[in-house]
Amino acid sequence: MTLIESHKRLVKINNRLYCMYVEEYKTIWSIYCKRVGHALCCASDWRYKKSKFKTIDSVVERFINDVKDRL
Repeated sequence: MTLIESHKRLVKINNRLYCMYVEEYKTIWSIYCKRVGHALCCASDWRYKKSKFKTIDSVVERFINDVKDRL
């Protein structure tokens, strides 16, 4: 699988700041998220199909909704 582009965003989940890394491949989005200032609070290797989520904004929104209860 060839990496097309890598994106980095700061997002707020449950009133905490997280650094989100989104890697764009031909058919999937791969997401890694880490709480700013903490070593162990993270969510890694979440994947979403690009056929369902066409833009980075839509996949980021879905990821935030999926991990709200877990982080």
